[in-house]
Amino acid sequence: MPHVDLPTPRRWFQFTLGRLLATVTIVALIAAWIGWQVTLVGQRRALSKQIWECGGSVYSAADLAQSGRLPGIRPWLGDEPIGTIYLPPPRFSDEDFARVRAAFPEAHLFPSKPL
Repeated sequence: MPHVDLPTPRRWFQFTLGRLLATVTIVALIAAWIGWQVTLVGQRRALSKQIWECGGSVYSAADLAQSGRLPGIRPWLGDEPIGTIYLPPPRFSDEDFARVRAAFPEAHLFPSKPL
């Protein structure tokens, strides 16, 4: 009887080292971006709470019937667009206004300060 070579079973999960490193790098970049977004949401929540505690007001765009969107996955993380922020002048310095403006670029600040 002649000898017949049977095909070897195919391995479905074969990775080269380069492909493995590329995959790990992409996953790490995505995880870092998501972590950065989570940090931004936490900072916005903490700053909003601090504004309320110091006598200011923070109103979401939905409360004011305004349209507003946040980039990326931040709405999925519980963040919401802010429409208006009121900062009482004697309690908030120019640095505070700059910090709030950087954290809430979509919001209108009252009383407004020059850029």
